[in-house]
Amino acid sequence: SSVDIDDQSISSYLDIGNTRIQWGLVNVPSEGQEIINLPVAFANTNYVIIGTAAETNEGYAYALIPSTTTSFIADRSNDGGNVATDMSFVAIGIKP
Repeated sequence: SSVDIDDQSISSYLDIGNTRIQWGLVNVPSEGQEIINLPVAFANTNYVIIGTAAETNEGYAYALIPSTTTSFIADRSNDGGNVATDMSFVAIGIKP
């Protein structure tokens, strides 16, 4: 059997069967929480987000929390960083 692949990489997402993979580069403020909008919706909020600071030699910590089907929260409340930083992320979940 074959699996459908919908390559929307120009829009920063890809569907493989019922799985949706999204990615992006976003700016996160120096401290506190920032709502990050996803390129497209997931079916529900049971998705996984992985993120890392885009700058080299930066040890910033992020808590990444799904909040809606179209956004997540990047929380830097406890990392002690005092500058905004770019973060690359990948989110994986079920497509609608």
